[in-house]
Amino acid sequence: MRRSKKIKRCLTKVLLYPGIVFALFLANFPIVWTVMTSFKTDLDAFASPPVVIFKPTLVHWHEVLIERGFMNLILNSLVISTGAVALALLVGTPAAYSFARFKTKARNNLLSWIISWRIFPPVVVVIPLFVMFKSLDLVDTHISMILVYALFNIPFVVLMMKGFFEEIPTELEESALVDGCSRLGVFRRISLHIAKPGLTATAIFTFIQSWNEFLVAYLLTRGYAATVTIGAVGFVTDRAVYWGEICTAATAIMIPMLILGIILRKYLVMGITLGAVRG
Repeated sequence: MRRSKKIKRCLTKVLLYPGIVFALFLANFPIVWTVMTSFKTDLDAFASPPVVIFKPTLVHWHEVLIERGFMNLILNSLVISTGAVALALLVGTPAAYSFARFKTKARNNLLSWIISWRIFPPVVVVIPLFVMFKSLDLVDTHISMILVYALFNIPFVVLMMKGFFEEIPTELEESALVDGCSRLGVFRRISLHIAKPGLTATAIFTFIQSWNEFLVAYLLTRGYAATVTIGAVGFVTDRAVYWGEICTAATAIMIPMLILGIILRKYLVMGITLGAVRG
């Protein structure tokens, strides 16, 4: 019996691990190829058969970061995404707590209304937003981009944080209320502190959504507040498609997200698994 179990485990490992490795290879191959192309010359990039061993060059990086001013676009995206995350969390987190703790009659209707924000395609509202910001002279400004991105991400924050707050035992809050702590104090000192991993995970996902957004940035910016996604599209012209520069821009776009994920990976895993196991 034990021998048969050992055989099954061995067969499972023999079949499972190669499958995992193959799946990881398929998932990461486009990323690896993009990074490699950013360090190739145009001759190596379009060689047939494809060149795997080559002499790296920084020609495309110099063209993208220095001559095309892509660093300014990265700075714009960092400012806009950070501001949008801060505003979305500032508004959405207290709203999520109220939905998790206060059972009012209009609770379900309000939740449905908030979910409808996520269902609506951005293209439906981006034109009215453009007209509104145009009348306020806010087109192509960081403020307008932060407001729009925060507006689109507040429903996500509410739905995510609501689940995290619901996993916090109400007994902890009731004990604090009995000891004389106010509801706002309970939220700030207990609930928010316990839900910190979930708050971090929500912030990361919100930041990624703002960082990768294209349509709104394409319609609401002209150049001053342009983001990295707009800059990457700029290498596709009516004369040619500059693949080396596109791959370099794509690699530059991935680097901040990679650094953010590495720094906050512990909190990200904790936030995702928060409440997965009930006591």
